[in-house]
Amino acid sequence: MKRLFALGAAMGAALAYFLDPETGNRRRSMARDRVLAFFRRTGRQAGRAGQAAKSQAYGVTQKAVQLKDPTEKQPADTAGSPAPTKQG
Repeated sequence: MKRLFALGAAMGAALAYFLDPETGNRRRSMARDRVLAFFRRTGRQAGRAGQAAKSQAYGVTQKAVQLKDPTEKQPADTAGSPAPTKQG
């Protein structure tokens, strides 16, 4: 019972605070601006976190490609020799 009374009193105080005829409009605008700013910030942070995860995943795949077969020989440097030709 006490909890219900406290909840009703808090709701009444919040309504009186936001519906005040003198400064209620300003308070409602400030509350709206703060809520929208919170969602903008959170969206940007989520985007940055997603980009970081994407970059980490790309780095892991590149490491896996490089470690795929460490014994595989790389082609020799043939910059000065002529290209092989087909015979026949």
